[in-house]
Amino acid sequence: MEPPAVFISYSHDSPEHEANVLALADRLRADGIDAVLDQYESFPSEGWELWGQRQIQAARRYGEAEPLIQRALAILEKRLGPDHPDIAHCVRNYALFLRERGRAAEAEKLEARFKASGR
Repeated sequence: MEPPAVFISYSHDSPEHEANVLALADRLRADGIDAVLDQYESFPSEGWELWGQRQIQAARRYGEAEPLIQRALAILEKRLGPDHPDIAHCVRNYALFLRERGRAAEAEKLEARFKASGR
């Protein structure tokens, strides 16, 4: 029987926050849970954005992931402003997520927003 697994996605707000997330993942692993975290990886050949998408796909919990993606985007927009470069990349990732779910019309709106950002 495979151990339970969890993919931990988080904001890189500060070194302290990253250390807290790593401590959580270490504790989960010590308790027998396969915690997947970027801090355990060297730079993946496909890049971090696609690596994260692959982790979501492996979990197959798309219905739970989408509200979290929307919430994260809203929080970042409020914190950084809608024109911040990180927002453009989040929008692009959300568009990829939607396109992979067969929701092309919704993805196209986000892709247009990403292109308009000039990134």
